[in-house]
Amino acid sequence: MPRGVIILFFLIGFFIPSDPLAGPSAPAEEDYDVPEGHIFPWTSWAVGAVVKGIAVEGATVWVGTSQGLIKFNTKTEKQITYTQADGLRSDSILTLLFDQQKNLWLGTNGAGMMKYDGKKWISYDKSSGLVDEYVWSILFDPDGTQWIGTWYGVNKVSHSKWDTYTIKDGVANEWVYVILPDSNGVKWFGTEGGINRFDGKRWQTWTHKDGLGADQAVIEKELGHKVTILPSGHRHQGHKIQEGDYNPNYVVCGLIDKQGYKWFGTWGGGLSRFDGKSWKTYTMKDGLTGNIIHAIAMDEKGVLWVGTNNGLSRFDGKNFKNFAVRDGLFSVPVYSIAIGQDRSKWFGTFGGITRYTGD
Repeated sequence: MPRGVIILFFLIGFFIPSDPLAGPSAPAEEDYDVPEGHIFPWTSWAVGAVVKGIAVEGATVWVGTSQGLIKFNTKTEKQITYTQADGLRSDSILTLLFDQQKNLWLGTNGAGMMKYDGKKWISYDKSSGLVDEYVWSILFDPDGTQWIGTWYGVNKVSHSKWDTYTIKDGVANEWVYVILPDSNGVKWFGTEGGINRFDGKRWQTWTHKDGLGADQAVIEKELGHKVTILPSGHRHQGHKIQEGDYNPNYVVCGLIDKQGYKWFGTWGGGLSRFDGKSWKTYTMKDGLTGNIIHAIAMDEKGVLWVGTNNGLSRFDGKNFKNFAVRDGLFSVPVYSIAIGQDRSKWFGTFGGITRYTGD
């Protein structure tokens, strides 16, 4: 068993992934001698599915998987699993988010968006006003205005009024994975065609030509082999994604830190930071464990946690420290990250979740 890992199973059905984003299975376990009295900072639980979303609420962790939604009590280790039989419109969950009223919102893979108030499920689909029923990102403004990123553009919902923004309005690409608010209320979007900034009136776009993502030659030198340019998708057509694919305009995660820096994770082009004027990109040569960035989060100390195709990276602004299955991760890739109020870090991987209580 990997050092510092306790495997507790609450399987919802073993899963052989057909999802092209699923990645490889977990490496085989190895045996290590554990010092007597050692306190494990790593704990993992198997769920038997890809974990694309995690939301932490006190001692409760909600886990969105490709096979349903799990409500997990970390104190009692009891869990409830929700599937279509329990009211979900789809068992494939792409994102999770709490609103200010502590309602849980789910974005699903082809079945719209759902809201759970602790008692009942409410569904939103095209008949409600959604531009598309593949929902990858959800955001709430302080005034309750909701933003929704889909595979066909963006919805804005305010006072029950649904507005839609697509490519013809200025969205860089129809596939919208990331929605971020800055300190001025301006929205930033990560798409398959680059980055958008929207101030409510004007759309601006940045792509690899402007500095987003690393150059193909840089990545090929790091990997030691050629990479294939991953084309942008078309509505509802998935990608046949391979480990060596590369598209620096394909942005699937992001955050804005307290200093106002915008961070974006690209598919094969590394991790890019934008200060409003210039771009800086970090790749494996800088210390990242992988150049395909699936998830990023920042803790209360300003440390950046980066989930990649090849494990987890911790970045303190100067140095990277990397973690793999050997260190305590359940498996790789790392698809989702959440940070609890107790400062614990949660990582969603292929087949399981991992909690880390270290710094």
